[in-house]
Amino acid sequence: MTAEIIDQLWEVSKRAFQAGKPELADQINKIIFANNPGFKVYAELAKLLERTGQYKSAADALRRAIKIDPGSFDAWYQLGFYMYYHADPKDALDCFEQATKLLPGNADARMGLAMAQMILGDLKNGLANFEARFKVLGQRQNRAYVLENQPRWDGKPTDKRVLIFCEQGNGDAVQFARYHRFVRAIAPNTVVWSTPPLIDLLRRHEAIFEGGKDGNPVGSFDVWVPNVSLPLVLNMASYEQVPPTPYLAASPELIQRWAARLKPSPRLKIGLVWQGSATNSRDRHRSFPAERFRPLAELPVDLYSLQVPTKKDQVYGFCDNIAAEIQSFDDTAAIIAQLDLVLSVDTAVAHLAGALGKPVWLLLNQHGEWRWLRERDDTPWYASARLFRQTEFDNWTGVLARVYDEVATLARQRVAKAAS
Repeated sequence: MTAEIIDQLWEVSKRAFQAGKPELADQINKIIFANNPGFKVYAELAKLLERTGQYKSAADALRRAIKIDPGSFDAWYQLGFYMYYHADPKDALDCFEQATKLLPGNADARMGLAMAQMILGDLKNGLANFEARFKVLGQRQNRAYVLENQPRWDGKPTDKRVLIFCEQGNGDAVQFARYHRFVRAIAPNTVVWSTPPLIDLLRRHEAIFEGGKDGNPVGSFDVWVPNVSLPLVLNMASYEQVPPTPYLAASPELIQRWAARLKPSPRLKIGLVWQGSATNSRDRHRSFPAERFRPLAELPVDLYSLQVPTKKDQVYGFCDNIAAEIQSFDDTAAIIAQLDLVLSVDTAVAHLAGALGKPVWLLLNQHGEWRWLRERDDTPWYASARLFRQTEFDNWTGVLARVYDEVATLARQRVAKAAS
């Protein structure tokens, strides 16, 4: 069969697949694959399979494409991400290393390499490669781009005004706030730029640049440093050097105010978060519907929603929507300080609970973000955290069943203690 006929058949197969006729597409593909198609067919097939969640088959298609053209940067790069999110990060590391050899200056490949290195435990080299985020086109929404041409702080003692710029999400801002005191120790004229929801919380711990989300701090400092780069700049880029928790504290005044709102009860008080930011491209893999927490209401526990944003008139039926009254992370911190446990998917609230030193159980998809490492139920970032990981991609049933059983045990122990 000629290459021209194979290409024509492949176009027919793609149209069948896109028209919702996968059986017809499979029949055509059997003919195509029996006649040694070229690189293009396998590369495009991988993309089609990815769209329908057939990640293993997509990876197999890319491997065939690479066998035909081992010099294809795109194939190695895409295979790296399939391996990172759906298979083994060690294989992802190999793919991204190969991609960076093919295009040494490519920032996307360095970003992929960075994530693979960090999830495998190499924080130093991972953070060094993670600096490529400022050159990745897809990261251009990163707030730090307003400062990219400004002088960077080199980590040395200085009397200059240093701006710590919280460049990414609220969770990252909380996670890396532990390094701020080390900056202040050698650069006392340090201020922090943060998004509005975190300002009140951070202000009680350090000086804040009063710019808010849309404020451009250019001209208000001498040098700056991205908050996620702090471990690297401070020469503390190893998991063994992660500063301990707690390093944030709730406001005593707000604790008192929220104490009147929480139910007086001897039962376990548990905060719930089931969804991350909808703007995150992978949020559908890390979040689940609120109803999945409903079985917990069968237990002798008091459940509080910490899910923000929420509608003021939202009624869940199985938990108190205290989140409707929250104005900032300072409020959330004061509430968490009075809870026994927080159950959360990978969100800023989970980071906050850990930073406060409060018990938090993190519910993670099968292949979580680099910061949670692999195959462990604890984390060097938060001593009070436990990690509950999926054993099957996008399947929360096993995770939630384990959480239910362990909460049930704690609840029974609390009831027995109250009765004794």
